[in-house]
Amino acid sequence: MDFIGFHRVRACIIFDGQTIFIVFKGSDSIGDWISNISKYTDSFVNVPAKPFLDKGNCVQIFYSCYSALKKDVRKKVSNFVNKNPNADIHITGHSLGGGMALLCCSDFFNNQLAGYQNIKSLITFSQPKIVNSKFKSRFNELTKGRLNYKRFVTATGRHNDFVTTQYVDMKHLNASEKLKCNTHKTRVEIHKIKQYVKSIQDYQEGA
Repeated sequence: MDFIGFHRVRACIIFDGQTIFIVFKGSDSIGDWISNISKYTDSFVNVPAKPFLDKGNCVQIFYSCYSALKKDVRKKVSNFVNKNPNADIHITGHSLGGGMALLCCSDFFNNQLAGYQNIKSLITFSQPKIVNSKFKSRFNELTKGRLNYKRFVTATGRHNDFVTTQYVDMKHLNASEKLKCNTHKTRVEIHKIKQYVKSIQDYQEGA
């Protein structure tokens, strides 16, 4: 298990000999998430964007966070792929980490990095809308028929996790998989990783 990053921007690469897991950590709290966003914009409309994936754009904070980890992620995954070229790769993350997971997956496919052909799944939790239409089109073109991509979102029946609905000008790449939770919980409460863990357990038991 290899940890990468610093303070609030972190990832973990796990290799058990047969499978590689790339895990991106989310913000520690809603306050941290809002603090991170406020460094780049005071509005969720017309947010600063950076070129990523050919002519596509993504929200700047996610670009900056993934860029801070990109070199080490590429290197460690390459080292593990060299040990087992047939190892399956799975990428995941929550909230801020969900956005970074998407950019990581895009980076590997677009640049045909070591192991990209072995990426089997991209599973995110509370992933915000962070890309534009051109990015969406290119990503779907690169991964069509090759990737199991699921985007899980907690929902009470009255509302969804608020983080997933921000950035008005940006897009999601697919429809979400809803994870049910207590109808009395607030938009903030259902965003927390503990709630996602509980909702996933309930989801599995009901599957």
